[in-house]
Amino acid sequence: MRRVLADPDRGRRGPGGRLRPPPGVAGPRAVSGGAHDAAAASLAGLYRDAIRRHAAKPVGYRRPIAATHRHETYNPLCGDRIEVSLRIAGDEVAEAAFDGEACAICMASASLLCSLAPGQAPERLRQWAHELEQALRPVVGAGLARDRESLTSRAQSALPQTGLPEVLQPLLGVRPYPSRIRCATLPWAAAVSALVGGDPENPD
Repeated sequence: MRRVLADPDRGRRGPGGRLRPPPGVAGPRAVSGGAHDAAAASLAGLYRDAIRRHAAKPVGYRRPIAATHRHETYNPLCGDRIEVSLRIAGDEVAEAAFDGEACAICMASASLLCSLAPGQAPERLRQWAHELEQALRPVVGAGLARDRESLTSRAQSALPQTGLPEVLQPLLGVRPYPSRIRCATLPWAAAVSALVGGDPENPD
């Protein structure tokens, strides 16, 4: 039976599942903007729903495939452990699956990977993994502690322009929360490592 790890932020969640700021950190201020603010809130809600759907019914979870490439990786901060398996046929990914125990964000990210990978060239997966990491990186660092409020607002209302498929955009909702970024990128890092190292039991 699939086990989804407990959400480490559960104690910080308020009504509606929204994260409360840590002690000593101010939450985002209400900003005016009328229809713009309403649209941003609606978009954020849609993205949260997409993450929940994929986490509840993940595509490719424990699906048996004749993998030619696989790799397992671990996030000690959150406890996520994910193994991504790929079957490469010719110059494209024919099948993708994953196994492991992880938080909802990581499970959803792995599900999105498995839904998008079939039919894609391996280089495209590497490109998406790189673009996802780059899209999440701008809010990491000293500026986060100094200006968390504006970063949170910007992450919800003005997502960065990337070459990522639209279905991956919900993952960008973790941008204001550095501790969750690795949850979103872990399956993609595993896929890239699988493509580099393959599987000794099934050499390509």
